[in-house]
Amino acid sequence: MSFGYTQALWMKESATYGSAEDLATGTIYILPVKANISLAQAIDVIETEHMRASASKQQAEIQTSKSSAGGAFSFVVPCKSAITTGANAFCVLVKHLLGKLVTSGPAGTTYTHTFTWNDLLFPGLSIGGNRAGASYVYHGQQIKSLKLFCKVGGPLEATVTTVGKSEVHAAAMTAP
Repeated sequence: MSFGYTQALWMKESATYGSAEDLATGTIYILPVKANISLAQAIDVIETEHMRASASKQQAEIQTSKSSAGGAFSFVVPCKSAITTGANAFCVLVKHLLGKLVTSGPAGTTYTHTFTWNDLLFPGLSIGGNRAGASYVYHGQQIKSLKLFCKVGGPLEATVTTVGKSEVHAAAMTAP
């Protein structure tokens, strides 16, 4: 059965909100995802009504406007990531959605993950991926929503929506 994986996302937990995490070192979670990734930078420009020589947005307006980065991606649950610790990429996403994760184990080869609600958000994630022949990293990503769905006889699928601080070009990333 094909799950539709054609791309991958690299995720690393942030030390502080919006910090530019290096996706080449430390604990990295690699999540196989479907091709419907919509992560991108958005610039909310307040357009003025005055007359000017140009009909397009001016550079001064873009520089002083609100900028954010985020979007959505889909995958099949439970997913394995390319790391050797007890938590997989899905656990990290649920942790950032709910706010608290306590992991115990291993008992043999089994880990126990206990998720509970917490009023505080984690500092976020740096998420990297490839789009249109280039690599991008999105810093300060917070989980906005997680939707789970399935069809009879099919796998459990998830769609995660994020919102964050910035988008930067990155060195080329190659999935393992």
